[in-house]
Amino acid sequence: MFSNTRFSGFYVDGDHVIFHSHATLNKEDRGNDQKGMNIVDTWRLENGRIVEHWDSIQALDGFMRFYSLLSGGNIRNSNGVF
Repeated sequence: MFSNTRFSGFYVDGDHVIFHSHATLNKEDRGNDQKGMNIVDTWRLENGRIVEHWDSIQALDGFMRFYSLLSGGNIRNSNGVF
């Protein structure tokens, strides 16, 4: 859905990788901290493979907050939140 993504940071600490990005629906909103989503993804690697993933997504504008409300909230794995 978010083809307009700007990557702000990429960090590695041992077997953890953290990725910070800003995703928008419209290309012209790239870099606008009032539009789109602020996203932080964290992965844990084991033997070169992703074995765990967490993300934190902050909707930055009214439309994205509404979209998040309609589409978000369901945990889609058996591991739960923590």
